[in-house]
Amino acid sequence: MQTRVEEKPSTAKRMIVMIVAVVALIALIAGIKVLSIMRMIAGSKPPPPAVVSTTKATYQEWQPELRAVGRCGRCAAPISRSTSPGS
Repeated sequence: MQTRVEEKPSTAKRMIVMIVAVVALIALIAGIKVLSIMRMIAGSKPPPPAVVSTTKATYQEWQPELRAVGRCGRCAAPISRSTSPGS
């Protein structure tokens, strides 16, 4: 009796088939994702126009002087400074 010997495909051929199958699967998933993103972009609405408000400008008298009290960064002595003209 003669036994039948089945020949397996070569390892290189199996690897090529596997790589092609994986690349095809990745391309399919990427294509579905691209279509999904394109649908989202096509269905999005443009942003509404910006709201702008206006007011009438009026004359207002400013304070004659502005006083500031604080501490100098380099020294521990307090500072009192007036910003009025002539001081």
